[in-house]
Amino acid sequence: LALGGTVGLANHTTLLACDGRELQIADTAAPMRDSTGQVQGVVLVFRDVTESYRAQQELRGRERQLTIITEALPGPVTRTNREGRYVFANTAFARAVGMTIPKILGRTRVEVLGPENCAELEPLVQRALAGETLTFESPLETAHDGRRRMLLTLLPERDDRGEVCGLVSVATDITGQKLDEEKIRAQLEELLRWQDVMINREARVQQLKDEVNALLIKAGHAPRYGPEAGK
Repeated sequence: LALGGTVGLANHTTLLACDGRELQIADTAAPMRDSTGQVQGVVLVFRDVTESYRAQQELRGRERQLTIITEALPGPVTRTNREGRYVFANTAFARAVGMTIPKILGRTRVEVLGPENCAELEPLVQRALAGETLTFESPLETAHDGRRRMLLTLLPERDDRGEVCGLVSVATDITGQKLDEEKIRAQLEELLRWQDVMINREARVQQLKDEVNALLIKAGHAPRYGPEAGK
């Protein structure tokens, strides 16, 4: 009545019915005007939105559970829609890319990860969007820890009709593990090299003994090495 315009109720408005039921409602109030444009009254329109409200509450509950679980994980976790825009990111991912979560949400993979990283990922992303679950190693240039090696899993996210509507990405930093593997590989190669050296050395020593024995026998002396030595 004061503004002369349509006004909506605030969110989370409950209507208590006479039978004790609580109904979540949406409401609008619109002015009624006469032929001269003067406000003569108000029309109130109520809509029962209990089911949609309940669905939204369940969705928020699942999102809270997802947040609790993913925040407990040490590695980056994200959700993107089919267009590649982020709809969820945990703190580990935000730290890795050097951005806050609000700045990540709504941006594309290219805007957050850069075109070079996305060019390598794109073929795998397309396979995941086609319904395939993939696990593979991928580098990630982080904001604070430099280039890291990640074990990345892409899982298709499906809607109520079973169609892929986005991707869930779970990453584990395996940089330390890869460094340990490289160290072990280097140590093994060094060990094998020394083994070859020792085998070659023993073969050369035996060759020299045979040559000495041959010279002694040729000179009329007994061989110095082997079972016939000193006879």
